[in-house]
Amino acid sequence: SGCTVVVKPPVEAPLALTAALRLLADALPPGVLNVVQGRGSRVGQALAAHPDIRAVMFTGGTSAGQKVLAAAAPTIKKVALELGGNDAAIVLEDAEITDQMITEMVIGTMSVTGQVCFNVKRIYVHRRRFDEFVNKYLEGLDRVIIGHPLDPTAHIGPLATADGFANARRLVEDARAAGARVYEAGLIAASADWGAGYFMRPTVVTGLAPDAELVIDEQFAPVIPVLPF
Repeated sequence: SGCTVVVKPPVEAPLALTAALRLLADALPPGVLNVVQGRGSRVGQALAAHPDIRAVMFTGGTSAGQKVLAAAAPTIKKVALELGGNDAAIVLEDAEITDQMITEMVIGTMSVTGQVCFNVKRIYVHRRRFDEFVNKYLEGLDRVIIGHPLDPTAHIGPLATADGFANARRLVEDARAAGARVYEAGLIAASADWGAGYFMRPTVVTGLAPDAELVIDEQFAPVIPVLPF
């Protein structure tokens, strides 16, 4: 639309986005698409507050989004915030639980090791179909291969950050301590250096209360609560 753009990639995973933006920038007039690197607390803050920037679009966590909004307020910028999601899938009583449906559910929950804002984060299943679905879903997850991100045979890799890994492990252990049932699935490839990376097997948790933290908060990890209704 004729607007110049400055993109600040996330510090945890900047390389793929920067490479893609470089290709796009080469197809545009000089200066139309720009990339700056750095931490959100410094570079992101400066961009959000700068008087020459008229609009900000931010994807990230809620606390960082609050800071972006506050930094943009003095100059009355247009601000769009995408602060995660907690998307639900619902399996009705008359659902056809086919191999294709299970495959799509596995992809919808485990893509990028669960680190996608619009991935399915929780599954509600009609209680008459609950055991059938869980068993078939676990069978599907058992075909997922966890390995090094550059291993062509691997479907998913490790989590991106230490904080994300620790939070995912905490959510699972808290659920287990509250009496939930935890099922781990998937195949570990030889390329997965399990002790050196933030690797986690696809994990299904049942027997949770509807208001359990794993149900109501975005986990951003390969951990899926499944609840009956």
